[in-house]
Amino acid sequence: ENPNIQLVAHNAIITDSDLKSKEVTLFNSDRENSSIVNGCITCLRRAFLDSVLPIPECYEFDSWFTTVANRLNLRYNLDTALSFYRRHDMAVTIDTVGKNTGIFNKIRLKIKKNINSLCNSRTKEYMDYRYNKISSLYDYCQKIKKYNSSFFVDSSLLEKSIKELSEVKESYKARYEAISKKGFA
Repeated sequence: ENPNIQLVAHNAIITDSDLKSKEVTLFNSDRENSSIVNGCITCLRRAFLDSVLPIPECYEFDSWFTTVANRLNLRYNLDTALSFYRRHDMAVTIDTVGKNTGIFNKIRLKIKKNINSLCNSRTKEYMDYRYNKISSLYDYCQKIKKYNSSFFVDSSLLEKSIKELSEVKESYKARYEAISKKGFA
């Protein structure tokens, strides 16, 4: 109904392996980053998909799509649950409802601990990681502006995003340089 919306995410009922509801949906589960949605509940317009390809190496496909859509106000969440999100006991992917058992959860917790350590330590690696993510988003916005592909993007929002992303990008670059100086621990 709204031609400016480029990405729609619908809700899903979280179930066990027998499709028994866990009495929670993806949108109301205690997820760490609710601005990112699972690819299986996402619909994109073809023009938007074409504009966001190729996917930068520092993003997973679904987080890239939703990051761009969120940044440029192109996303709509449909709270209606249109599917089941089946969670098997031995699922390889992270359990969205916080189940704390199984080998995969132990691996997930170890990875999360390492990522948190990296993020909290303000290392050169973290600054480089953040710089790359922001740069990818900045470059995308510049591409949209340059090629006049912004038929679905509000031009004032695009300009504002480019300015904000440029400032954040420079901030991470300056932090990286500061951390790189000899004697900085």
